Amino acid sequence: MKILVTAIKSREAYVKEMQKHIPNLEIIWDKHQDCMETFSRAWTSFGTESRIIFQDDVILTKDFMSKAIKVINQHSDKVITFFSLKGDDDKLGTRLMNGAGYCMNQCYYLPEGYGKAIHEYGKTWSRKAEHPTADDYLMADFLKDNKLKYVIAVPSLVQHREVVSVIDSRRSKKRQSSTFSEPVEDLFEHYKKEDTMTICQRLLTKIKTKLNK
Repeated sequence: MKILVTAIKSREAYVKEMQKHIPNLEIIWDKHQDCMETFSRAWTSFGTESRIIFQDDVILTKDFMSKAIKVINQHSDKVITFFSLKGDDDKLGTRLMNGAGYCMNQCYYLPEGYGKAIHEYGKTWSRKAEHPTADDYLMADFLKDNKLKYVIAVPSLVQHREVVSVIDSRRSKKRQSSTFSEPVEDLFEHYKKEDTMTICQRLLTKIKTKLNK
């Protein structure tokens, strides 16, 4: 199984945070400022292997891989989303869903062969002009047209960062999962909780330490 992240260079620091916890993370860099082309390479790189795909604006839960593999072992033949905003997640927990309702691609699992199949489906996707950047809508239509269900994993194993979308800046930054818990220690989220003076003092201390070496 491959572990991939689609990423843009301006978020390289976020990717490096992820690599601290997933050393074998493969990076699919945006090459042409074309997110769908990047998503397609994430689906088709490395042959037909099964894969977990992240977007670059997520925070991991602690022990992400062990938690994800536990869910995958139970549903290895299904698409699995590890991030959800559905209001009844707390009540209903991990469950099978109709493909037409698939939404949000912050982190998801594709069984063997699915990446290539989704890529091929996308070549003639009927809603491409209407939704040129919506890989999750494409996947929803793929699942619906092939009469496939998918799995929502609860709790969510990643959290969406409160950052401006590079695909569409009009999207709300407030798109966080209510079931996410146990975040890894994260440089950026830690700094958000500190005041500017504390951050400056921390950085000055680091600079002085390096100069004294």
